[in-house]
Amino acid sequence: MSDTKSNQTRKPEGGVSHLTSAEHQERAYNGLSDDERFWVKRAMEYAIREEYWDAISAFASDLNRSSGTPVFTIYQTLLRYIESPEKFEEGLLGFFKIERR
Repeated sequence: MSDTKSNQTRKPEGGVSHLTSAEHQERAYNGLSDDERFWVKRAMEYAIREEYWDAISAFASDLNRSSGTPVFTIYQTLLRYIESPEKFEEGLLGFFKIERR
């Protein structure tokens, strides 16, 4: 018997969201400004080629210039996400969740 709730997340009001991780990422990406989308897209062009240092450098430069987020913090955080391009994109999008809190 499979666990059908594995891709479900609880909403604060008690409802259940049936969005997959990819759908959550797509929603997060769609909520970005044009500049933010450009930064993510540019970083992902490197990540797809597994050029993670270049991806992190490009993204760190853009985000630091815009928000003042320390470059060292960006590097430390994104290094945890270099196992695959999909995981890396999750890390990139996570920065915008933090910024908007």
